[in-house]
Amino acid sequence: MKWPTYPLSKIAVDLQPGFARQPGAGDTSLPQLRTNNVSPDGRIDLALVKEVPASKKECERYSLQKGDVLFNNTNSVDLVGKTALFDLDGGPFLFSNHMTRVRINHEVADPRFIARCLFWTWKIGGFRMMVTRWVNQAAINKTMLGSVIVQLPALSEQRRIVEILDQADALRKKHAEADAITARILSALFFKMFGNPATNSMNWPMAPLSSFFTSDRHGPRCGPFGSALKKHEYVDRGIPVWGIENVLPNRFAEDGSLFITEDKYHKLIAYSVVHGDILISRAGTVGRMCVATPTVVRSIIGTNLIRLAFDLEALDPEYFSAMFTCFPQISVRFRAASDAGAYSFMNTSILKSLQIPVPPAKLQRRFAHYVSAVRALEQSHAATREQIRRLFESLLHRAFTGALTAKWNEAHMKELLAEMEFQAECLS
Repeated sequence: MKWPTYPLSKIAVDLQPGFARQPGAGDTSLPQLRTNNVSPDGRIDLALVKEVPASKKECERYSLQKGDVLFNNTNSVDLVGKTALFDLDGGPFLFSNHMTRVRINHEVADPRFIARCLFWTWKIGGFRMMVTRWVNQAAINKTMLGSVIVQLPALSEQRRIVEILDQADALRKKHAEADAITARILSALFFKMFGNPATNSMNWPMAPLSSFFTSDRHGPRCGPFGSALKKHEYVDRGIPVWGIENVLPNRFAEDGSLFITEDKYHKLIAYSVVHGDILISRAGTVGRMCVATPTVVRSIIGTNLIRLAFDLEALDPEYFSAMFTCFPQISVRFRAASDAGAYSFMNTSILKSLQIPVPPAKLQRRFAHYVSAVRALEQSHAATREQIRRLFESLLHRAFTGALTAKWNEAHMKELLAEMEFQAECLS
Protein backbone atom coordinates (compact mmCIF):
# COMPACT_ATOMS: atom_id res chain seq x y z
CA MET A 1 0.00 0.00 0.00
CA LYS A 2 1.35 3.40 -0.96
CA TRP A 3 1.67 5.86 1.91
CA PRO A 4 0.14 9.34 1.62
CA THR A 5 2.57 12.23 1.09
CA TYR A 6 2.67 15.67 2.69
CA PRO A 7 4.94 18.70 2.49
CA LEU A 8 6.94 19.12 5.69
CA SER A 9 5.17 22.43 6.34
CA LYS A 10 1.89 20.51 6.85
CA ILE A 11 3.49 18.17 9.40
CA ALA A 12 5.44 20.79 11.34
CA VAL A 13 3.87 23.33 13.68
CA ASP A 14 7.02 25.43 13.49
CA LEU A 15 10.00 25.84 11.14
CA GLN A 16 12.35 28.23 12.94
CA PRO A 17 15.89 29.19 11.83
CA GLY A 18 18.24 30.04 14.70
CA PHE A 19 20.17 33.23 15.42
CA ALA A 20 23.74 34.38 14.89
CA ARG A 21 25.77 35.24 17.97
CA GLN A 22 29.45 35.16 18.79
CA PRO A 23 30.48 33.32 21.97
CA GLY A 24 31.01 35.59 24.94
CA ALA A 25 29.97 36.46 28.46
CA GLY A 26 26.57 37.88 29.28
CA ASP A 27 23.90 37.96 31.96
CA THR A 28 22.56 34.75 30.43
CA SER A 29 24.98 32.54 28.48
CA LEU A 30 23.64 29.28 27.14
CA PRO A 31 25.00 26.49 24.92
CA GLN A 32 24.22 27.07 21.25
CA LEU A 33 24.17 24.08 18.88
CA ARG A 34 25.87 24.67 15.54
CA THR A 35 26.65 22.71 12.39
CA ASN A 36 29.37 20.63 14.05
CA ASN A 37 26.94 19.54 16.77
CA VAL A 38 24.96 17.42 14.30
CA SER A 39 27.16 14.46 13.42
CA PRO A 40 27.26 12.83 9.96
CA ASP A 41 25.58 9.75 11.44
CA GLY A 42 22.54 11.70 12.60
CA ARG A 43 23.26 12.34 16.27
CA ILE A 44 23.57 15.36 18.55
CA ASP A 45 27.28 15.73 19.33
CA LEU A 46 28.17 17.87 22.36
CA ALA A 47 31.95 17.50 22.00
CA LEU A 48 32.47 21.15 20.99
CA VAL A 49 29.60 23.29 22.23
CA LYS A 50 29.96 27.06 22.51
CA GLU A 51 28.03 29.25 24.91
CA VAL A 52 26.59 32.56 23.73
CA PRO A 53 24.87 35.46 25.52
CA ALA A 54 21.12 35.59 24.92
CA SER A 55 18.26 37.82 26.02
CA LYS A 56 15.14 36.43 27.67
CA LYS A 57 13.22 36.93 24.44
CA GLU A 58 15.89 35.07 22.44
CA CYS A 59 15.85 32.21 24.96
CA GLU A 60 12.10 31.88 24.55
CA ARG A 61 12.26 31.96 20.75
CA TYR A 62 15.36 29.87 20.10
CA SER A 63 15.27 27.18 22.80
CA LEU A 64 15.13 23.51 21.89
CA GLN A 65 12.66 21.08 23.37
CA LYS A 66 13.06 17.34 23.61
CA GLY A 67 11.57 15.95 20.40
CA ASP A 68 12.58 18.87 18.17
CA VAL A 69 14.25 18.01 14.86
CA LEU A 70 17.44 19.97 14.15
CA PHE A 71 18.21 20.51 10.45
CA ASN A 72 21.52 21.91 9.13
CA ASN A 73 20.36 24.63 6.67
CA THR A 74 23.74 26.19 5.73
CA ASN A 75 27.00 24.39 5.06
CA SER A 76 28.96 22.95 2.15
CA VAL A 77 26.78 21.41 -0.56
CA ASP A 78 27.53 17.91 0.71
CA LEU A 79 26.63 18.71 4.33
CA VAL A 80 23.45 20.77 3.98
CA GLY A 81 20.66 18.57 5.30
CA LYS A 82 22.44 16.83 8.17
CA THR A 83 19.64 16.14 10.61
CA ALA A 84 19.33 14.86 14.17
CA LEU A 85 16.61 14.48 16.76
CA PHE A 86 17.16 16.66 19.82
CA ASP A 87 16.51 14.16 22.61
CA LEU A 88 18.58 15.56 25.48
CA ASP A 89 17.36 16.16 28.98
CA GLY A 90 18.42 19.30 30.82
CA GLY A 91 19.27 22.52 29.10
CA PRO A 92 18.12 24.83 27.80
CA PHE A 93 19.99 24.68 24.50
CA LEU A 94 19.82 27.31 21.76
CA PHE A 95 20.65 26.89 18.06
CA SER A 96 22.50 28.98 15.49
CA ASN A 97 21.23 30.59 12.30
CA HIS A 98 22.83 27.75 10.31
CA MET A 99 20.31 25.38 11.86
CA THR A 100 16.53 25.16 11.55
CA ARG A 101 14.34 23.81 14.34
CA VAL A 102 11.52 21.62 13.01
CA ARG A 103 8.82 21.19 15.65
CA ILE A 104 6.43 18.39 14.69
CA ASN A 105 2.68 18.06 15.20
CA HIS A 106 2.69 14.94 17.40
CA GLU A 107 -0.88 14.07 16.43
CA VAL A 108 0.13 13.28 12.86
CA ALA A 109 3.83 12.39 12.97
CA ASP A 110 6.47 10.98 15.27
CA PRO A 111 9.46 13.39 15.43
CA ARG A 112 11.82 10.42 15.46
CA PHE A 113 10.37 9.25 12.14
CA ILE A 114 10.68 12.71 10.58
CA ALA A 115 14.27 13.09 11.81
CA ARG A 116 15.16 9.72 10.28
CA CYS A 117 13.36 10.61 7.06
CA LEU A 118 15.24 13.92 6.64
CA PHE A 119 18.51 12.20 7.53
CA TRP A 120 17.90 9.55 4.85
CA THR A 121 17.00 12.22 2.30
CA TRP A 122 20.35 13.86 3.04
CA LYS A 123 22.25 10.55 2.85
CA ILE A 124 20.95 9.83 -0.67
CA GLY A 125 21.73 13.38 -1.86
CA GLY A 126 18.13 14.54 -1.93
CA PHE A 127 18.95 18.10 -0.84
CA ARG A 128 21.78 18.73 -3.30
CA MET A 129 19.49 19.93 -6.09
CA MET A 130 17.44 22.11 -3.75
CA VAL A 131 20.21 24.24 -2.27
CA THR A 132 21.07 27.81 -3.16
CA ARG A 133 24.82 27.90 -3.83
CA TRP A 134 27.50 30.51 -3.15
CA VAL A 135 31.27 30.27 -3.57
CA ASN A 136 31.98 28.10 -0.53
CA GLN A 137 28.53 27.54 0.94
CA ALA A 138 25.06 26.35 0.17
CA ALA A 139 21.75 26.78 1.96
CA ILE A 140 18.13 25.70 2.15
CA ASN A 141 15.78 28.35 3.49
CA LYS A 142 12.66 27.87 5.57
CA THR A 143 10.30 27.89 2.58
CA MET A 144 12.32 25.34 0.66
CA LEU A 145 12.55 23.07 3.69
CA GLY A 146 8.81 23.30 4.20
CA SER A 147 8.26 22.09 0.63
CA VAL A 148 10.13 18.80 1.20
CA ILE A 149 7.70 15.92 0.55
CA VAL A 150 7.43 13.22 3.23
CA GLN A 151 5.74 9.84 2.89
CA LEU A 152 3.74 9.43 6.06
CA PRO A 153 2.25 6.11 7.19
CA ALA A 154 -0.03 5.83 10.21
CA LEU A 155 1.46 6.81 13.57
CA SER A 156 1.58 3.19 14.72
CA GLU A 157 3.57 2.26 11.60
CA GLN A 158 5.90 5.21 12.08
CA ARG A 159 6.65 4.04 15.62
CA ARG A 160 7.26 0.46 14.48
CA ILE A 161 9.72 1.67 11.86
CA VAL A 162 11.51 3.87 14.40
CA GLU A 163 11.81 0.93 16.82
CA ILE A 164 13.40 -1.19 14.07
CA LEU A 165 15.88 1.56 13.19
CA ASP A 166 16.65 2.07 16.89
CA GLN A 167 17.57 -1.62 17.14
CA ALA A 168 19.94 -1.22 14.20
CA ASP A 169 21.42 1.89 15.81
CA ALA A 170 21.95 -0.03 19.04
CA LEU A 171 23.98 -2.58 17.08
CA ARG A 172 26.01 0.19 15.46
CA LYS A 173 26.69 1.69 18.88
CA LYS A 174 27.67 -1.68 20.32
CA HIS A 175 30.10 -2.22 17.45
CA ALA A 176 31.56 1.28 17.86
CA GLU A 177 32.21 0.50 21.51
CA ALA A 178 33.98 -2.71 20.49
CA ASP A 179 36.10 -0.75 18.00
CA ALA A 180 37.03 1.73 20.71
CA ILE A 181 38.14 -1.10 22.99
CA THR A 182 40.21 -2.62 20.19
CA ALA A 183 41.87 0.75 19.54
CA ARG A 184 42.99 0.89 23.17
CA ILE A 185 44.40 -2.64 23.30
CA LEU A 186 47.78 -1.85 21.74
CA SER A 187 48.36 1.22 23.93
CA ALA A 188 47.56 -0.76 27.07
CA LEU A 189 49.67 -3.70 25.94
CA PHE A 190 52.61 -1.48 25.02
CA PHE A 191 52.49 0.26 28.39
CA LYS A 192 52.32 -3.07 30.24
CA MET A 193 55.28 -4.56 28.35
CA PHE A 194 57.51 -1.50 27.92
CA GLY A 195 56.27 1.23 30.26
CA ASN A 196 55.98 4.88 29.24
CA PRO A 197 58.50 5.57 26.44
CA ALA A 198 58.33 9.32 27.05
CA THR A 199 59.98 8.83 30.47
CA ASN A 200 61.52 5.39 29.83
CA SER A 201 59.82 4.29 33.04
CA MET A 202 61.31 0.75 32.83
CA ASN A 203 64.85 2.07 32.36
CA TRP A 204 65.58 0.30 29.09
CA PRO A 205 68.96 1.06 27.47
CA MET A 206 68.86 4.14 25.23
CA ALA A 207 70.36 4.23 21.74
CA PRO A 208 70.32 6.58 18.74
CA LEU A 209 67.90 5.52 16.04
CA SER A 210 70.73 5.75 13.47
CA SER A 211 72.34 2.68 15.01
CA PHE A 212 69.45 0.52 13.75
CA PHE A 213 69.38 1.57 10.10
CA THR A 214 70.37 -1.01 7.51
CA SER A 215 73.66 -0.26 5.81
CA ASP A 216 72.40 -0.83 2.27
CA ARG A 217 69.30 1.44 2.14
CA HIS A 218 70.64 4.88 3.07
CA GLY A 219 69.03 5.49 6.47
CA PRO A 220 66.04 7.86 6.44
CA ARG A 221 64.97 8.34 2.84
CA CYS A 222 62.69 11.18 1.76
CA GLY A 223 60.51 10.50 -1.24
CA PRO A 224 61.45 11.79 -4.72
CA PHE A 225 60.55 15.39 -5.49
CA GLY A 226 61.18 18.10 -8.06
CA SER A 227 62.39 16.75 -11.39
CA ALA A 228 62.79 13.21 -9.99
CA LEU A 229 59.05 12.50 -10.22
CA LYS A 230 56.68 14.84 -12.08
CA LYS A 231 52.89 14.76 -12.10
CA HIS A 232 52.66 13.85 -15.78
CA GLU A 233 54.68 10.67 -15.12
CA TYR A 234 51.89 9.05 -13.10
CA VAL A 235 49.87 6.40 -14.94
CA ASP A 236 46.51 4.69 -14.39
CA ARG A 237 48.07 1.41 -13.23
CA GLY A 238 51.50 0.00 -12.64
CA ILE A 239 53.95 0.21 -9.72
CA PRO A 240 52.32 1.80 -6.61
CA VAL A 241 53.59 5.10 -5.22
CA TRP A 242 52.54 5.40 -1.57
CA GLY A 243 51.40 8.77 -0.24
CA ILE A 244 50.11 10.35 2.96
CA GLU A 245 46.67 8.77 2.48
CA ASN A 246 48.26 5.30 2.64
CA VAL A 247 49.77 5.99 6.07
CA LEU A 248 47.14 5.76 8.80
CA PRO A 249 48.03 5.83 12.51
CA ASN A 250 49.94 2.55 12.98
CA ARG A 251 48.12 0.99 10.01
CA PHE A 252 49.06 0.69 6.35
CA ALA A 253 46.24 1.30 3.85
CA GLU A 254 47.02 -0.16 0.45
CA ASP A 255 44.06 1.33 -1.43
CA GLY A 256 44.32 4.71 -3.12
CA SER A 257 47.93 4.86 -4.31
CA LEU A 258 49.27 6.55 -7.41
CA PHE A 259 51.20 4.53 -10.02
CA ILE A 260 54.30 4.77 -12.19
CA THR A 261 55.60 2.65 -15.07
CA GLU A 262 58.09 -0.17 -14.59
CA ASP A 263 60.78 1.84 -16.40
CA LYS A 264 60.28 4.76 -14.01
CA TYR A 265 60.38 2.40 -11.04
CA HIS A 266 63.85 1.17 -12.01
CA LYS A 267 65.06 4.79 -12.09
CA LEU A 268 63.63 5.39 -8.60
CA ILE A 269 64.45 2.01 -7.06
CA ALA A 270 66.35 3.74 -4.24
CA TYR A 271 62.92 4.81 -2.92
CA SER A 272 61.51 1.29 -2.93
CA VAL A 273 59.43 -0.11 -0.07
CA VAL A 274 59.56 -3.61 1.35
CA HIS A 275 57.47 -5.34 3.98
CA GLY A 276 58.54 -4.09 7.41
CA ASP A 277 59.73 -0.62 6.39
CA ILE A 278 58.51 2.31 8.46
CA LEU A 279 56.62 4.97 6.49
CA ILE A 280 56.33 8.43 8.06
CA SER A 281 54.35 11.42 6.86
CA ARG A 282 56.70 14.37 6.52
CA ALA A 283 54.01 16.90 5.61
CA GLY A 284 50.39 17.48 6.48
CA THR A 285 49.87 15.26 9.55
CA VAL A 286 53.56 15.32 10.37
CA GLY A 287 54.91 12.26 12.14
CA ARG A 288 52.01 9.91 11.42
CA MET A 289 53.55 6.52 10.76
CA CYS A 290 52.92 2.86 10.13
CA VAL A 291 54.69 -0.35 9.24
CA ALA A 292 54.47 -0.98 5.50
CA THR A 293 52.76 -4.28 4.69
CA PRO A 294 52.21 -4.10 0.92
CA THR A 295 50.92 -7.17 -0.87
CA VAL A 296 52.81 -6.13 -4.03
CA VAL A 297 56.50 -6.90 -4.42
CA ARG A 298 57.53 -3.56 -5.91
CA SER A 299 56.50 -0.07 -4.79
CA ILE A 300 58.06 3.27 -3.81
CA ILE A 301 57.39 6.16 -1.44
CA GLY A 302 55.97 9.43 -2.73
CA THR A 303 57.23 12.97 -2.19
CA ASN A 304 55.67 13.54 1.24
CA LEU A 305 56.82 10.34 2.92
CA ILE A 306 59.98 9.21 4.67
CA ARG A 307 61.03 5.58 4.63
CA LEU A 308 63.02 3.98 7.45
CA ALA A 309 64.60 0.55 6.96
CA PHE A 310 65.76 -1.13 10.16
CA ASP A 311 67.95 -4.07 10.99
CA LEU A 312 65.01 -6.27 11.99
CA GLU A 313 67.15 -8.38 14.33
CA ALA A 314 67.88 -5.35 16.48
CA LEU A 315 64.74 -3.18 16.26
CA ASP A 316 61.26 -4.43 15.46
CA PRO A 317 59.29 -1.94 13.32
CA GLU A 318 56.00 -2.74 15.08
CA TYR A 319 57.56 -1.74 18.40
CA PHE A 320 58.89 1.50 16.93
CA SER A 321 55.64 2.48 15.20
CA ALA A 322 53.51 1.68 18.25
CA MET A 323 55.83 3.67 20.50
CA PHE A 324 55.09 6.89 18.63
CA THR A 325 51.50 6.14 17.67
CA CYS A 326 50.31 5.00 21.09
CA PHE A 327 52.18 7.81 22.86
CA PRO A 328 51.89 10.83 20.52
CA GLN A 329 53.31 13.19 23.16
CA ILE A 330 56.80 11.95 22.31
CA SER A 331 56.45 12.57 18.56
CA VAL A 332 57.11 16.28 19.11
CA ARG A 333 60.75 15.34 19.41
CA PHE A 334 61.02 14.97 15.66
CA ARG A 335 58.77 17.78 14.40
CA ALA A 336 60.28 20.93 12.96
CA ALA A 337 58.36 23.95 11.69
CA SER A 338 59.13 25.57 8.36
CA ASP A 339 60.33 29.20 8.26
CA ALA A 340 56.89 30.37 7.17
CA GLY A 341 55.35 28.75 10.23
CA ALA A 342 52.29 27.71 8.24
CA TYR A 343 53.35 24.19 7.37
CA SER A 344 55.39 21.56 9.16
CA PHE A 345 57.88 19.12 7.73
CA MET A 346 59.76 16.17 9.12
CA ASN A 347 63.45 16.80 9.64
CA THR A 348 65.45 13.66 8.79
CA SER A 349 68.51 14.84 10.73
CA ILE A 350 66.41 14.77 13.89
CA LEU A 351 65.42 11.21 13.10
CA LYS A 352 69.04 10.16 12.82
CA SER A 353 69.95 11.56 16.24
CA LEU A 354 66.74 10.52 18.00
CA GLN A 355 67.41 8.53 21.20
CA ILE A 356 64.92 5.72 21.86
CA PRO A 357 64.51 3.12 24.63
CA VAL A 358 65.52 -0.35 23.40
CA PRO A 359 63.93 -3.34 25.16
CA PRO A 360 65.27 -6.84 24.42
CA ALA A 361 64.66 -7.93 20.84
CA LYS A 362 62.80 -11.04 22.04
CA LEU A 363 60.30 -8.86 23.94
CA GLN A 364 59.85 -6.61 20.90
CA ARG A 365 59.07 -9.63 18.72
CA ARG A 366 56.54 -10.91 21.25
CA PHE A 367 54.81 -7.53 21.07
CA ALA A 368 54.82 -7.73 17.25
CA HIS A 369 53.08 -11.11 17.52
CA TYR A 370 50.34 -9.53 19.63
CA VAL A 371 50.03 -6.71 17.08
CA SER A 372 49.33 -9.29 14.37
CA ALA A 373 46.53 -10.77 16.50
CA VAL A 374 44.99 -7.34 17.08
CA ARG A 375 45.16 -6.55 13.35
CA ALA A 376 43.30 -9.77 12.59
CA LEU A 377 40.64 -8.71 15.09
CA GLU A 378 40.43 -5.28 13.45
CA GLN A 379 39.89 -6.90 10.05
CA SER A 380 37.10 -9.01 11.49
CA HIS A 381 35.52 -5.88 12.97
CA ALA A 382 35.82 -4.07 9.64
CA ALA A 383 33.90 -6.85 7.88
CA THR A 384 31.18 -6.76 10.54
CA ARG A 385 31.04 -2.96 10.42
CA GLU A 386 30.49 -3.07 6.66
CA GLN A 387 27.74 -5.64 7.13
CA ILE A 388 26.03 -3.40 9.68
CA ARG A 389 26.40 -0.36 7.42
CA ARG A 390 24.74 -2.17 4.53
CA LEU A 391 21.92 -3.41 6.72
CA PHE A 392 21.28 0.02 8.21
CA GLU A 393 21.17 1.72 4.82
CA SER A 394 18.90 -1.01 3.50
CA LEU A 395 16.63 -0.53 6.50
CA LEU A 396 16.50 3.21 5.89
CA HIS A 397 15.68 2.67 2.23
CA ARG A 398 12.92 0.22 3.04
CA ALA A 399 11.60 2.40 5.85
CA PHE A 400 11.11 5.46 3.67
CA THR A 401 9.86 3.71 0.56
CA GLY A 402 7.19 1.73 2.41
CA ALA A 403 8.98 -1.59 1.84
CA LEU A 404 9.89 -2.62 5.38
CA THR A 405 8.43 -5.85 6.71
CA ALA A 406 8.63 -7.20 10.24
CA LYS A 407 9.58 -10.71 9.05
CA TRP A 408 12.56 -9.47 7.00
CA ASN A 409 13.80 -7.32 9.85
CA GLU A 410 13.51 -9.95 12.58
CA ALA A 411 15.69 -12.56 10.83
CA HIS A 412 18.44 -10.15 9.88
CA MET A 413 18.53 -8.31 13.19
CA LYS A 414 18.92 -11.58 15.13
CA GLU A 415 21.74 -12.64 12.81
CA LEU A 416 23.60 -9.37 13.30
CA LEU A 417 23.02 -9.30 17.03
CA ALA A 418 24.55 -12.78 17.35
CA GLU A 419 27.56 -11.65 15.30
CA MET A 420 28.03 -8.54 17.43
CA GLU A 421 27.80 -10.55 20.65
CA PHE A 422 30.48 -12.89 19.28
CA GLN A 423 32.75 -9.94 18.48
CA ALA A 424 32.24 -8.51 21.97
CA GLU A 425 33.23 -11.88 23.46
CA CYS A 426 36.44 -11.82 21.39
CA LEU A 427 37.38 -8.54 23.02
CA SER A 428 36.79 -9.65 26.59
